[in-house]
Amino acid sequence: MEAAVSDSSSSSSSSSSSWISSSFSFEPPPQELIPGLPDSVVTHSVLPRLPWFVRPRLLSVSKSWRSILERPANYINLTRRLCHTAGLLVIHQLPTNEPTTEEEEDEEGTISSADDDMQQFLRRKDYCCWDACHGQQQEFIVSSSTCRQMTTRYTISMLDTDNDTWHRLPPIHGCPSGIPARCSFVCAKGKLILMGGVPDSVREHESSEVYALDLGGGLWWWEKCASMHSTRAFSKSVFLAGQVYVLGGTCPGEVYDMEEDKWQRLPQMVDSQFFCNGVLGLDNQILAYGYDIVDPGQTTTTASDIVNSARILDTVSGCWSSVEFGHAKCCAVMDGNFIFEVVRGFLIQHDTAANLYFVYDGKLEVQPKASSEVDTKGTQSAAQMLSCQVHDLVVAERVVDCNRPGLLVYTLASLGQNDDMDNHACRSLWRAALNHLPTIATTLEPVVWEEILCPFLLTAPSDSLSQMAYFSS
Repeated sequence: MEAAVSDSSSSSSSSSSSWISSSFSFEPPPQELIPGLPDSVVTHSVLPRLPWFVRPRLLSVSKSWRSILERPANYINLTRRLCHTAGLLVIHQLPTNEPTTEEEEDEEGTISSADDDMQQFLRRKDYCCWDACHGQQQEFIVSSSTCRQMTTRYTISMLDTDNDTWHRLPPIHGCPSGIPARCSFVCAKGKLILMGGVPDSVREHESSEVYALDLGGGLWWWEKCASMHSTRAFSKSVFLAGQVYVLGGTCPGEVYDMEEDKWQRLPQMVDSQFFCNGVLGLDNQILAYGYDIVDPGQTTTTASDIVNSARILDTVSGCWSSVEFGHAKCCAVMDGNFIFEVVRGFLIQHDTAANLYFVYDGKLEVQPKASSEVDTKGTQSAAQMLSCQVHDLVVAERVVDCNRPGLLVYTLASLGQNDDMDNHACRSLWRAALNHLPTIATTLEPVVWEEILCPFLLTAPSDSLSQMAYFSS
């Protein structure tokens, strides 16, 4: 009897305690995003104006910030309207002595990473290598220290043109190289579209995968798009009339419809022995410039065996035509009518509508390495007299005043091919600012070239600087 009484008393006490705990348990009220400001003001006026590289750091501020940032539908449209993002994008190889934490990187004053996803990728103890050719994950595991020694890692850095600061874009999740080597990328509709390449430098398998990064919407993670029909590397791309055209490699070109997320094959080129160095979009034409090899069967190729040429695709009729040039070209297009190129160090503009050529004063002179600038007799080195070789060219519009839109011209350049390989491999980034587009009635302004400091070139090979693109939302 006493046991029953004790059991009942214990049960009643436990039930009462559970009732008390359930009655008086509460969750703390949600924390304000910014104390003193309504959350609606923060999400509609403050957050959309923050640049994309700041937002990943807000994830660790509080749960409230994380819950807002992880729902991009709440701010992505406002970001496109209120936040203007512009900058030069450059693909380059990561330094071999990459800092292990973002704090070390910032203290050294180099490049600030957009997200700790890159650091987590580098610090990961192990991960599976992805076989892009067979589309399946391999069963073996490679340690991060071993893979760091074998895999060459790449990234995309963005130069903020307002204050000349560099910011690193996040890597693609699951890509051993971070960013596929020898890929092609283009800016279209506020997004960065990345196509093909070699995601793993150890396996050397070309990829057909396509990714998009919505920088204009303030996002910092890559989204997978529909894959191309063919795997490709060393390709070039251009955005024209709402579609992305990719050419080059050993397979026919393709066109991507961003709205429908679908790829279609382009008609086969006239000659399959054409090597594409760049692609331009001109009205209803796609111009792929590069070179032909006269006799592809030769073991060695000399300058006389190369014919500089271009292939032109009429997007209306779908027919290809060809044309030859007297020199190697590296071009950029502006507004569909103006073609820019650098020939022997001089900037040349071609007005295709009026068929006029303008040659700017002011030569781009790339200096050789410091060790070879002056010889033992104190005279100028012969390498300093060589004209520069241009590897890529980008032209972007800038606002000078309300009535005169100006231009920014970016180029990757090195010494000519006649000097030693060390100087030829030392590529550098240059910029020239133009106040207005020339016409017959105006006088050409001289071009002043300035070299842009790239901190990542201090410890990484400069020959990895091969592609650029200008982003503007």
